[in-house]
Amino acid sequence: MKAFAGISGMLVLLFSSLNASASGTFDGNLVTEEVVPPDGQQQPTIAGAYDAALAIAWDDATNIGCGHFVWSGLSGKPTALHVHIGAAGTNTTTRYSVPLPAGDAVDGEVFFRLQGSAAFGTAIENRGVYGDIHTVKFASGEVRAQLDLDTDNDVECPDSVPIGLDGTVTDAGTPDASTPSTSSSSTSSSSSSSSSGADDNDPIRTVPDAGTDTASTSAGGCNSSAGTANLSALLVVALGLVALKRKRR
Repeated sequence: MKAFAGISGMLVLLFSSLNASASGTFDGNLVTEEVVPPDGQQQPTIAGAYDAALAIAWDDATNIGCGHFVWSGLSGKPTALHVHIGAAGTNTTTRYSVPLPAGDAVDGEVFFRLQGSAAFGTAIENRGVYGDIHTVKFASGEVRAQLDLDTDNDVECPDSVPIGLDGTVTDAGTPDASTPSTSSSSTSSSSSSSSSGADDNDPIRTVPDAGTDTASTSAGGCNSSAGTANLSALLVVALGLVALKRKRR
């Protein structure tokens, strides 16, 4: 009985460590009040009703995020869609530029995948990731929000190449600091246009710092297959230990 109790305790600890992860969906409603304008610039205001949101389903097993931007009623069509690593009340240049949809998308949405890292997972779990939308009228950002965990939200994961931090690429090729990587070859032209709305407060060129690690991209994107494999292995070990104990008796 003591041996069985020891095995049970070990399994509890191992299962707890598996569940302690940053995986989940994080989202926020983008509003003008959250924008931090540079010195000398006015706080954005929008006449009339508007709506904007960002959600990211993060998988810490693959370091892939499946994202969804949606907006309507802004002062004009977006000139840039960004996902930043940074705390509330601050402006950072560590960011992902999401390719804009084709056409004059005054009201629209876009799904995307991003290649993150363990550092990104830690940041998003601790409200250290925010999204913002830029327009011609408000080049430094019109709406913004920090992302919080939302267990009731779900995000469709597109079948596209994950975008990397500005100035990097996730697939074969030479990194070009002036052109962010795109979610697919068909959106390469829109990717370059997505950076046109930022000014000196939100520069385009960003080189990841030494603390940002890069993980390999999983073809499956957001999934829980790694956790399932670990669970199966633990059950096999536990059953083997029980069988060994009975054999000794």
